[in-house]
Amino acid sequence: MWILCNRYLTVAIEFGPELTGALLRLELMQELDILDATHKVDEWMIRLTANCQKSGVILSPEPAETIAPIGVDIAYYSTYEWCKKNGAFPLRQVVRRRAEAVYNVAPEYRMSEAELAEL
Repeated sequence: MWILCNRYLTVAIEFGPELTGALLRLELMQELDILDATHKVDEWMIRLTANCQKSGVILSPEPAETIAPIGVDIAYYSTYEWCKKNGAFPLRQVVRRRAEAVYNVAPEYRMSEAELAEL
């Protein structure tokens, strides 16, 4: 799940907050379909989330159908916030921590502060 999310974040970071913000504005004006494109993997993410729940990686008791798409939403909103604040915080680290919290990732699968710093 992180691999897909990280790819999206890499593009945003490489573009920078100004260009990424411009793309988000185009999205709001319905001239792009970034959000629709990212949600095209929802079914796959639901299956992956369910498997992670079965194996004890994700501890959230919520149905996979409910929480799986939230990962995309976290990345998308955090990127918006990052653009609005002109890149004032480490986007990858914030998205990772928020996703770990929402999914209630088992402690042994959460990134340490040192691992986060290397993202």
